[in-house]
Amino acid sequence: MTAQNAIRLAMTVFTGIVLALTAVGIRWTSQHQPPSAAFASALVLGTSSAFAVIALVIIWRGAGPRRDGNG
Repeated sequence: MTAQNAIRLAMTVFTGIVLALTAVGIRWTSQHQPPSAAFASALVLGTSSAFAVIALVIIWRGAGPRRDGNG
């Protein structure tokens, strides 16, 4: 395993933990907050989860000319 893949794997594990905590957070807020506040919290947590998944795609697929060795 190269160092680059080890770093990618570590970032993936960390992001997976964050996504799991986000899911728990959405469930907790739906049970412990008024409906409007729970919806707002779920919206923010859901949006951040979507960006986390996008970040994982960028990490593993690569972006920009420097990743493919041509720049």
